[in-house]
Amino acid sequence: MAAKLIEISRNGLALGLLPESEARELLSAGFLKPDDQFRTDGSSELRPLVHLNQSPAPAAPDTSWLGKAKESLASAGTVVKDTAGEIASQARRLTQATQSKAAEIPERLLSGFIPQIRRVFRKLGSIRTVWLG
Repeated sequence: MAAKLIEISRNGLALGLLPESEARELLSAGFLKPDDQFRTDGSSELRPLVHLNQSPAPAAPDTSWLGKAKESLASAGTVVKDTAGEIASQARRLTQATQSKAAEIPERLLSGFIPQIRRVFRKLGSIRTVWLG
C-alpha cells in the first residue's frame, strides 16, 4: 500500500510532498510548525498542520526514513547497553580475581624470604659475636 502523500506549505510557500507519517514525525520533532499548512491529495483546502496530529494515525508500520532511523538508533542503544553490561561484568570478575591474587602476593614473598632473612640474621649474629668477642 502506497503511503498517503500530503502537500506542506509555510507562509504560502509550498515546501513539498511528504508521506503523512513522515509529516507527523517531523511535526512531533519540531521540524515542521503546528501553524504550517497542509492539504491532502486532491483537496484544495489548506489546513493547519496541527490538525494532522488530531486525526487518527495510520495503523501501518512505520517505514519512513525517520522511523527507520529511530528504530536503528534504538537497536544500537540496546546493543551498546548490553555490551557495556558485559564489559562491566568482565571487569568485576577480573578485579575480584586480581584482588584475591594480590592478597596472596605478600604472603608468598614473606614465606619465601623468611628463611633467607633468618640466615642473614644468623650470619650477622655470628659476625657480631666475633667482633664483640
